[in-house]
Amino acid sequence: RDGSKVTTVVATPGARPDHPQEVAYTDTKVIGNGSFGVVYQAKLCDTGEMVAIKKVLQDKRFK
Repeated sequence: RDGSKVTTVVATPGARPDHPQEVAYTDTKVIGNGSFGVVYQAKLCDTGEMVAIKKVLQDKRFK
């Protein structure tokens, strides 16, 4: 490893929302944001593939 922070999350792929997967990624940077969340560019640890990850913000009304 190169010292970059690695983040591991359980993610739900858009095409298969009924099959959550554990995903480890690093090298994140914000590439977009809006009222529903933030979109990051990240590098998958397993493959080195560059991907977009959307972090959906939880609405305070539903906490």
